[in-house]
Amino acid sequence: MRRAGLLAALLLTGCATALQGPPTASLADGRTGSIAFHTMTTMPRQFLLGERGTTVVITGELGLPARGADRVPGINETLEGREAVNIGSRIVDAYRALELLATHPRIDRERIVLMGFSHGGATTLHATYTRFQQSYLTPGLEYAAYLPFYAFCNTRVIDDDRISRWPIRLFHGAADDYTPVAPCHAWVTRAKAVGADATITEYPLVYHAFDNPRLPPAFRNHYGLNPSRCFFAERARGEMVNALTGQPLTYHDPCWGRGVTVGYEPRAYADALASVKAFLTTTIAAGR
Repeated sequence: MRRAGLLAALLLTGCATALQGPPTASLADGRTGSIAFHTMTTMPRQFLLGERGTTVVITGELGLPARGADRVPGINETLEGREAVNIGSRIVDAYRALELLATHPRIDRERIVLMGFSHGGATTLHATYTRFQQSYLTPGLEYAAYLPFYAFCNTRVIDDDRISRWPIRLFHGAADDYTPVAPCHAWVTRAKAVGADATITEYPLVYHAFDNPRLPPAFRNHYGLNPSRCFFAERARGEMVNALTGQPLTYHDPCWGRGVTVGYEPRAYADALASVKAFLTTTIAAGR
């Protein structure tokens, strides 16, 4: 899933690191491999208010097809984190990665796709909002499509009816008890109502992380923090609350439970893999 056809891939580590040299500001020299670049860490309220945060350095691994191919599109992934790296900060990471990838001579800046899984899926979903793009992304630059896998869709923010005009394709398991699918169906319905090109593919009897072959068919982590009963909303700009109680957003809210199920499902994985490849080939590689 993480590489498809003649596509570039940038895998973000999502953490600061000790560096051998200074971060790069451009990929115009055509480099690949380990890439370090500046981004920004924000607190959730800072991010929602569009404020600047603390400049940090993260690293990524950039891979490209063999020499001789034309300019290629790119896939970017943001991976798991918790309170140390919140979704707002990861959205900024994804935007900075896009800006850096766009400078590479072998990457077509008009055909770079953002794809994320779980926490990365929620990051991908929220990166579609034009409000955040206007606050943190270079004008005139945007991802060509968004592919959130088993995202957490239980959060509403102000202006979440202003969504990217580019394709959004969600993939989710119906048995997911960690990030339930029903709110994602509601998200897609709202997105379509305002003209977004959004769809969701739901796999029956499939758990969270269904595309991870390192997992057994079903594994119950009894200690995993579970947000499935939480619904959060931005009531005033910059202020996130529990939508049911009105209490401020916190990871210690009583709505959080314990215990999550994950599991690999080979047929769902094969279908999702084929669907993503077909989408990238027919929609992205052909030109948006």
